[in-house]
Amino acid sequence: MWSGWETYQVDGRRLNVLHQRFIDGCGLACVAMVVNRRDGSRPTERAVMHVVNSPRYCGYAHDAAQGRYVPAKQDRAANDPDKDTAFSYTGAQAKFLPEYLQAYGIAAGYYHFPRGDDAFGAFIEHRYQSKFPAILKVYIGGSRPHFIVLEGFQSCDGQTKTKVIISDPARPPIGGAKLAIMSTAPNEQDFIQRSDNKMQYHVGEAIECSW
Repeated sequence: MWSGWETYQVDGRRLNVLHQRFIDGCGLACVAMVVNRRDGSRPTERAVMHVVNSPRYCGYAHDAAQGRYVPAKQDRAANDPDKDTAFSYTGAQAKFLPEYLQAYGIAAGYYHFPRGDDAFGAFIEHRYQSKFPAILKVYIGGSRPHFIVLEGFQSCDGQTKTKVIISDPARPPIGGAKLAIMSTAPNEQDFIQRSDNKMQYHVGEAIECSW
C-alpha cells in the first residue's frame, strides 16, 4: 500500500497511520491521524484540506490568489501510486495546522523551538503524562521539512533520553508507526532517532493537541 490508511501494532498499541497521497501532504495526513485518535474516523488529506471555510494549506505549494491548497507539481504531473516520493517534501508551515485541528473540535497550540535552548525539553516534560498526541515539524537530513505524530511515551529515564512512539505519514516502507529514542539534551539540537535506524528527525516546531 503506497497511500491511504494502514494499521500498525506498536508496543501493545493499535495505531492507524495515514500514508500521504500528496507529495507535500504530510501535514494534512498528521491532522487526519489526530482526528482518528479523537473519534475513530479516517478522513483523507483532501477532506482535511477542505474542512476550513477558506482552506489554507500549511505548505509552500499553495495558490496565493485563492488562499487554498494546490497539489505539488509532482502530484499534478503524474498521479502514479508506485512513485516513491518519501524523500521529496516541499516544506510546510506548522503555524497553520491548528486552524484545521480546531475545525474538527480539537484544541491546538503552536510551539517553536529555537536551536540551542531547552524549549523542546520543557515541552516534552510537560507532555509526559498527556494522553493526547502532538504533531511535530521535523527536518530529515537537517534540511527536508516533514511532519510526524508523537503518539506517546514508552518510558523515560528522567534525564535527556526518552523512548517514544511516533507515526510517520511517509509512504511505506519509510513511514508507519515506530518506536524511537528522543534526545532533548540542553544546548544541542533536539532529535528523534527511530529504533530501526532508518531515519533521524531534527525537531523544530510542534502543535499540542487536546480535547
